[in-house]
Amino acid sequence: MMANAGFWANYFREFHVQAIERFRTAALNRVIPAFSGIEEEARAAAEAEYERLVSMPADPDSAFDMAHLADWATEHGAEYYETISVVRQGVLNLLAVGLHHLFEQQQQFFLDRDLPRAPTGPRRRSQFENRLKRYGVDPYGAECTSKVSELRLAANTIKHGAGPSAGELAKIRPDLFEHPVLAQDREGPLDAANFERAGILASSHLAPLTGEDLYVCERDLSAWCDAVISFWKELSAALNEQQLRSK
Repeated sequence: MMANAGFWANYFREFHVQAIERFRTAALNRVIPAFSGIEEEARAAAEAEYERLVSMPADPDSAFDMAHLADWATEHGAEYYETISVVRQGVLNLLAVGLHHLFEQQQQFFLDRDLPRAPTGPRRRSQFENRLKRYGVDPYGAECTSKVSELRLAANTIKHGAGPSAGELAKIRPDLFEHPVLAQDREGPLDAANFERAGILASSHLAPLTGEDLYVCERDLSAWCDAVISFWKELSAALNEQQLRSK
């Protein structure tokens, strides 16, 4: 048993957990609510466009009547709504990437201070696991591991598009690839029988950073925050237990 176990148990619980909680509060209570009024904004945009069109000088040779102008204005509002909705989706996807980056930085913080010449990049995860096993705990034996892994795959898919992570994620969360409008029309779970409807098999060029092809929702982001918080809490409790056993 290594002498720093008690210190890291407290640090993970007090600092890492609080950082994730602050991230969730900012993301879900401040950032995403900024998009809560887009339906009203779209209606206002349509009305403003209609007023603009009807105020233009009339062309006596034009075959368009007021109904045509109303249709154009409605289409303008729909385009506004679609544009802002895509931006909202892109922001949600980026927040998932940000959450995972924060989690990786927390792991790196531990390695930098507990291990000389700590590795970065792809080796971080294995070194993090090996280092904590020297403290007598398995960080990836926690109950929340599957959700934490899901976050990692989602973040990699959002950053890189189609690839190994997207393939793995599609196996466990095919619904993340299904547009919300299609999800509303679907009856039952998205299983192998209707998997192709999500568009996963039809596209090899995913563009999640533009708010397309992968659809993280607020519920997903909250669940992933919960998983990372549980990860640090469970790890903290395991380190404390090892510390007590060593006395």
